[in-house]
Amino acid sequence: MTLPRMYILGTSPLFLLVSHEVAKLSQQPKSIPNLILLLSDPLKLKRFLSNDSRISIIGNNEPVFQYMTTCTPPTLVTEERVMIENLVVIERNRHKLLSDLNQYKGSLNSNSSLLLINPPMGTYEMLRESIWSETERDIMPKIFVGLTDNNTPIVKSSRVPNDQNLILNRPVDLLKYNREFSVNLNPLYWNTKIPLLVAPIPLRFESTSFSQSKSNDLISVMDKLGKFDTTLIQFTDFHFLRLERSIIDSCIESLAALYDCKYIHELLLVDGVDLLLKKLVKEQINIILKSYPNLIESPNCNIILSKDRLFELIMMKLRDAKVKSKAFKEMNCLDIGAINDLNSYFVGLGYKNNIHCKLNTMLKWLLKGKTTIKKENAIANTYM
Repeated sequence: MTLPRMYILGTSPLFLLVSHEVAKLSQQPKSIPNLILLLSDPLKLKRFLSNDSRISIIGNNEPVFQYMTTCTPPTLVTEERVMIENLVVIERNRHKLLSDLNQYKGSLNSNSSLLLINPPMGTYEMLRESIWSETERDIMPKIFVGLTDNNTPIVKSSRVPNDQNLILNRPVDLLKYNREFSVNLNPLYWNTKIPLLVAPIPLRFESTSFSQSKSNDLISVMDKLGKFDTTLIQFTDFHFLRLERSIIDSCIESLAALYDCKYIHELLLVDGVDLLLKKLVKEQINIILKSYPNLIESPNCNIILSKDRLFELIMMKLRDAKVKSKAFKEMNCLDIGAINDLNSYFVGLGYKNNIHCKLNTMLKWLLKGKTTIKKENAIANTYM
């Protein structure tokens, strides 16, 4: 049985790993996989072609494939767009995701399936308000969202390895080794599967029920991937999980960035941090419940969004002395977009729905001001 044609779009290292896993399925053609990589621009496409249209993974012994690729929506000779039946998008940046979906929106219809893996918070609102309006719901594709474990890094951009035995592909000439299209696979996942939770987004996001089925072609392909353990769950359960993670990460990382904590357990040294965390959690829960009143109907809502439970989960994570702060690194790399995203989801919901969000707003502006000062100092030091 042949697999349906897949299109995969993204810029993150995970994009390369998913593409590789789809290409190595036994049902794929022996010569070139029935898979098209959608790259971000013509220059990146040129670099990929110069790399012999290949992807390199570091971590274990795997086959090498050549890929079909483009940087524009596929068209016929008549310049009429080819409809994309199965599209996977792996993009964490909100603005880039919005741009990508608008670019390929014309290639999707009601018969298409779209899977967004690890999209930024607020994607559901963005789909409804900025991509497909109320009048376009009848031509909207079937949309799924996927989520991997954010506590254990899966892959990262590759550096040229010193040990050639670590190259996943067969013997590679290091002189031709292209870091842009290579990734390091976490050794923890060399012999184990990566959990991938997938949920179908209802056309009306207020709905809490949706038929669970793996009969969808796109989900069936994802379920066959050898490196991923794909589980289909209800959208409400998925939404609760993302909200829980967002609260925990937002509270910890925003304060870690503010107090320059390289390791998150250093926050425990700050006087009154427990009181500050409790107030942040309480305000964020209030924003969520008033923004998504349908969640209250769930029998598990009071348990999942319990401020005492979430505070305890945060404190448990802070007690782990080995966990480094992602925001600390982003702050030192002057990644203003990533720092702004720490609290912008809750602040955005608060302003949109006229909900009290003073503490999160203040924290957002403090972080923005600190990042701006560090950036200006870096520029000044460069030209001194």
